[in-house]
Amino acid sequence: MKRVITFTKNDFEKAYGHLLQSRGEEAVFFLAGISKSEEMLNLLVREVIPVPTWGFLEKGYAYLKIDPDFMMPII
Repeated sequence: MKRVITFTKNDFEKAYGHLLQSRGEEAVFFLAGISKSEEMLNLLVREVIPVPTWGFLEKGYAYLKIDPDFMMPII
């Protein structure tokens, strides 16, 4: 089964810009719908939520830990 993630151009640019803003680890949440057939599973991104600096408990060059207080309203 083929798996695809579909973004609008604006959502892709928002995620890409946030994730590559520094040399350290960054994170975003994607809120997405699902379109599924026998041949393909497609995640349809509806919202991009960047994790701000204050949303991390720990953050390094190869590790991060997101604050549950930031995540809970999203989840």
